[in-house]
Order: sequence, then C-alpha cells, then structure tokens
Amino acid sequence: MDVDSGRADRQRRMMSDWSNSGDVFGSILAGLLLGLLGDWVFGTDPWLVVIGVVAGFTVGFWRMYERSKEIVDEAIRRQRYDGTRHVDDVDPVDDGRNSWGGV
Repeated sequence: MDVDSGRADRQRRMMSDWSNSGDVFGSILAGLLLGLLGDWVFGTDPWLVVIGVVAGFTVGFWRMYERSKEIVDEAIRRQRYDGTRHVDDVDPVDDGRNSWGGV
C-alpha cells in the first residue's frame, strides 16, 4: 500500500467517525425536539421529552453499531481479497481454522 492510499484510508475512517457521532447527536436532538413538540401539543410535560431522548439515544447508537459492523465486514472482505492475515486480526466468523492451514 502506498502512502497516498494509506492517507486516504485514514481520512475515510476519520470521516466515518465524524458521521457516526453526528448520527448519534442528531438522533438525540431529533428525539428531544419531537418530545418537546409532543409535550407542548398534548400537555404531558416532561414525559414525551424523556421518551424522545431515550428513543433518540437508542436509534443513534443502533445506527452507529450498524455502520461499525459494515466497516468491520468491509475490512474482513478486503483482507480475504488481499490474501493477508495478521496475528492480531479478529475474524468473527472464524470456525477455528486459520488461513495458513493450522487448526
């Protein structure tokens, strides 16, 4: 891997991290605002705000989990395509046999 592709890969990972944090923050903010609106319309202070924040937190972290899982799956596919495997790599679908023939 040359220097430019390594730098591009680091930048891509950093942008993914920022995107994940934005998803979490945005989901919590959306839940808060929808809860405030619901409390104002229905007069149920503060219950819909609490429910909205908890729901936003849950949705935000679920989206972050899903996106992180996609990144790990892509790294595993790339490793298998490159034919490389390192001692420190963790393969969640490893059935006990490794790529160099050991058991």
